[in-house]
Amino acid sequence: MKLEAAALRRHWKWAAAAVLLAAAIPLALYYHVWRWNTPEGTVRRIFGAISANRIEDALSYVDPESELALYWEEDRGGLKTRALRALEEWQVGFGLELKTVKRGGAAEVRLSDGTMKISSRAPGSRAAYPVSLRSLGLVFYLEQKDGRWLLSDINYDLEELAEELSF
Repeated sequence: MKLEAAALRRHWKWAAAAVLLAAAIPLALYYHVWRWNTPEGTVRRIFGAISANRIEDALSYVDPESELALYWEEDRGGLKTRALRALEEWQVGFGLELKTVKRGGAAEVRLSDGTMKISSRAPGSRAAYPVSLRSLGLVFYLEQKDGRWLLSDINYDLEELAEELSF
């Protein structure tokens, strides 16, 4: 009798695990396949790459024919130099609330709220300083090219943005 109860409990646990796995697979597919290639996903990957100090990865999501890419490559206003220098000294992380409006092959991703956390890369430094991004009103403009969403513009003067976010 005790053996049957133990076997039944073990069987129930395996059945519950199988049901959970069956539910998790479609959710994972949705997130990684269908939701991965979205305008909002592109913006999140850009900020994720910046947080990981992988600037080249972030730039891979910028339309190479856009004014943004040209601005960066030409280092207009010293933005590229200042940004790279800052990322050598500071670690940044982002918590973002985004809202997306798609119109065919174009999209606007609005930063409705968010925080940038800044901490020194110096050994022993642990303090992270939060900076609210809410008041910036940033809007990212993306276009779909060859099946990928690429950042083509933002609603902000880049030099002014760099000044507002200087740390």
